[in-house]
Order: sequence, then structure tokens, then C-alpha cells
Amino acid sequence: MATITSISLFNHPKIGDLAIDFGGAKHLILTGPNGSGKSTALLALAVELETSRYATLRSRLRLLDQAIALGAPPGFEQRSKDGLKEERQDTLHALDSPGAVLMSGDEVLGRSASSIAAFLPSRRSFAPSRTNRPPQPPTSSVSRLLHAANEGFYEWLKHQYLQALLARADGKDAESEALRSWLDWFTTLLRDVWQLPDLRIEFDRGTYELRFIEPSGSYWIEDLADGHASILAIVSELVMRLDPEDWRASPGIISGVVLIDEPETHLHPELEERILPFLTGTFPGVQFIVATHSPIVVASIPDAMVFDLRRREGTLSAAFAGKKYGELMMSHFGIETDFDLNTTRKLHELKELALRPGGRSDPRYEALLKELETVENPVVMSELLRSLSAADEA
Repeated sequence: MATITSISLFNHPKIGDLAIDFGGAKHLILTGPNGSGKSTALLALAVELETSRYATLRSRLRLLDQAIALGAPPGFEQRSKDGLKEERQDTLHALDSPGAVLMSGDEVLGRSASSIAAFLPSRRSFAPSRTNRPPQPPTSSVSRLLHAANEGFYEWLKHQYLQALLARADGKDAESEALRSWLDWFTTLLRDVWQLPDLRIEFDRGTYELRFIEPSGSYWIEDLADGHASILAIVSELVMRLDPEDWRASPGIISGVVLIDEPETHLHPELEERILPFLTGTFPGVQFIVATHSPIVVASIPDAMVFDLRRREGTLSAAFAGKKYGELMMSHFGIETDFDLNTTRKLHELKELALRPGGRSDPRYEALLKELETVENPVVMSELLRSLSAADEA
């Protein structure tokens, strides 16, 4: 699939019409408050990738315009001009419904059969459990974009371990080594992103299950921490949308586009910092389009267009380099200050009293001063003095 350079959304109730240029960046990060249309935008893009509906309608409209102008070109010999005009009106009416277009330069993109496409909504589920029976052979990959593909991932992974053991027992050393090499790479991948350097995954021959082993103890798949399971849900969705042979060959050659709503779900801030660098580093040929509420995610990769749906403004993520997360919370996410909400409210109330005639004689004014002066943070004191100075100047 060609690289997406811009997207357009049309006629969406929450968004209206919107065009977003990637500004030369590879990835897109959507931000905005709840209700601004982030999930709506991702779903619209997923539907277009799944169906190529808008791209097909636009192409049909061009053909109809040419047919009407030229009379009856090849393919339209049996159609009257009135019939063509009627179909053109129907096509225009269909184009008035909500839709999306993905562009690479001036080229309208549809889904390519040779590339990966995945959509992970915010309410994604991944809850594999033990069956204590031999794993089933892998089924064909799921092609429908709007349906989760990773339901069979755990069985597929167990099957790889079992096949490696059987190949070794049968003397098929090359096959066994290829499988073991990929499984070792996959374990190393999890060690890195989960920050568990001593993690091991072993196939239990007695139960046909995988045991996750750390120095502190071992556990089964259903005992994974929510954050670790959330990351595995993303990775497993990509695994199951690929031909197993392609996946084992090299994830670096995989191309396509992956849409993720709130990749930070269930993640500790340390993992929030790592999730996009991990995905973009592991799958360098894949474009990621994500929606997030996290300043940590926004600043985590340098090659992204960060587009705020409330302000309809885009900023290259490289501009956020060196900025504190608190500063991003204010400048990009619209938080009034980077203090806690209670302190912010006290500072705001104090300034209002200072501006009010006679307000500094109000007992509440003195009480607020004393409360803020006890906060053991020089930055709060600096903000307090700034607020009072601004009130004096007013």
C-alpha cells in the first residue's frame, strides 16, 4: 500500500468536513476532548479501508461524467444519456453520506491485498484462556477489518511451539530452527516492551499450555497484567492478519496501515512512553493512525502529525521534543495549569478576589493565601506571585 499523505472526512455529524495533511510525517496522532470525533474519525477510516466505498463512488462519478460528455464510450453502449444522468445523481447522493478518503499525493487509496490493515477500537477485548488440549492448527487469516482477528492467537502461538518440538523430534532440524528462531525473537520482543528482561515462555507438554516464567514465579496466559495483555492484544491482531510464513520471515518487510483508538489503555506511564516507539520500531513499514488523550503518547515518536480535532490544527510531533508533559497538558490539551485541580481552583479564586473591590479584605482571601503558602512547591509560589502581580496591574 502506498504511503498515506492526507485524509479527508465528509459529512460526519460530529466532525463535518475535515481535511488533514500529514505534513510530510509518516504517522498521524489525533487528539481532542471527549466528543470531538476521534473515534468517529478512526471508524470512518476503517470503513473506507474495508470497503473502498468512497474511492469507488468517486471513480464511478468520473466515468459517468466522461460517458455523458462523450455520448456512449465502451462499456456504456446500452445506456441512454438520461439513464447515465440519473445514475450520476444517485452517485452524488451517495457521496453526500458520511465517508472518508485516504490519499497518497493526488492518488486515492483503497485497501491493498498485499498489505496489512487493522483497526483496534478503544473497547477491544483480548481474553485468551487455557484449554488443556492440543492446540488446533492455524486457520486462515481474518480479512474483515472491522472484526477482531486475534481470537485465535493463543492457539496459533501454542501451535508454533508444538510444531517446533515435533519438527525437532522428527529430525527436521531446519524447520525446527526456523520456528525456534521466530519464537525466541517474539519472546525478546515481549521482554523489551513489557520491561521484563528475564521473561521466558515455555510450552508445558503435560497441559499443552504456555507458561510465562519470571524470577518471581510463573503464570498462565489469563494471569497477564492488564497492561501487558493490552499490548499483546495489539501485537496479536497484527500477527493474525498476516500469512504465518510472511510473519516469520521478517516483520520489517510488512507494510500497511494500523488504526488504534487509545493505545494507552491500561498502560502505566512507563509503558505509555514505549508503546508507539515499540510498534513503529517493530513494524517500520506500517503507518500508524492513533487517537489518544495522553501527552506521553503524543510526544513519544518524532515522525507524526499531531492533529487536534477541537482546534482543527496540526503540529509535527518533533515540535514537542524537550517539552515537559505538564507543558503539553496546557498547550495542547487545554488544561488551565499543570498543578492539581484543587490548587488551580484556589489560585483562580484568589485572583478573582484580588481583582474585586475590597476583595483583599475578604477573610477568604487571607485563608487562601495561607493555604497556598503552605504548599511545598516553589512553582506554586511563583504562580501565586504572578497571579497577584497580574491583578495589581489590572
